Formats: sequence, C-alpha cells, structure tokens
Amino acid sequence: MQKDISDLDDQMMDYIFGIAAIGYALSQLPPGWFSDRSSPQHELTMVMIILIPFAAATRTVFTTISMLIVPFLDDVGMSISSPNVT
Repeated sequence: MQKDISDLDDQMMDYIFGIAAIGYALSQLPPGWFSDRSSPQHELTMVMIILIPFAAATRTVFTTISMLIVPFLDDVGMSISSPNVT
C-alpha cells in the first residue's frame, strides 16, 4: 500500500496507526454503556453495521487523508464489540 500512495512515508504510517489507536481508545465507554442497557444481539448488530463497511473500505483507499479517516472509523466499529465480549 505504501507503494500505491505517493506521499505515504514512515512518519505518515505512524500517524495512521496512532489515529486508529485513538479511535479505538476513545470509543470504549459509549459501547460499554450501551451493552449494559441493551441485549448482546443489538450490540453485535451495530458492530456489523459499522465495522463491515469500513473494513471493506480499507482496501479501497487511495489518498493519505482517507488512510487517516477509514482506519479511525474501522477501529471505532471494532471497539463496540469489546465490551460485549467481556
């Protein structure tokens, strides 16, 4: 992927991984609150609605900006399933 996007260097990859980790960390509390008040089926439905499109969109990014946004939203979707599993 680094070969496909011309301005994607090692420093920008660090930013991408950092933004994704921030998205995951900031999104832990709302899903935990939601899982306490709803059923696991509702929460896993939300995971599928949010996670699958962004996981698929990860393969279609062509710019550096989209490489910052899509992994962030993908990790937000992933963080929804963590409180439900535990």
